Amino acid sequence: MPFLRSGFLSVEPMLQAVDLGPWLDELEWVIAGSESGHGARPCNLDWVRNMRDQCVAAGVAFFWKQHVERAKKTETPELDGKQWVEYPR
Repeated sequence: MPFLRSGFLSVEPMLQAVDLGPWLDELEWVIAGSESGHGARPCNLDWVRNMRDQCVAAGVAFFWKQHVERAKKTETPELDGKQWVEYPR
């Protein structure tokens, strides 16, 4: 379940697609990351792309924190050729 706190939303671990619509007017920053550790459940990159696209369209800073694939954790991974390491103004 996403965690919303004063303009900041943390979606970690990201285990499903999330519609930011109910919160977009209140958001300045969204952080997303896949689950890590033993038995980590998968995170579909299309979910991440959708969330990133929602943020970009609304002018909300987006931070893709980590991704785990084949038991390998990558900090600040690339998504579509770019590291999404944005911070609110």
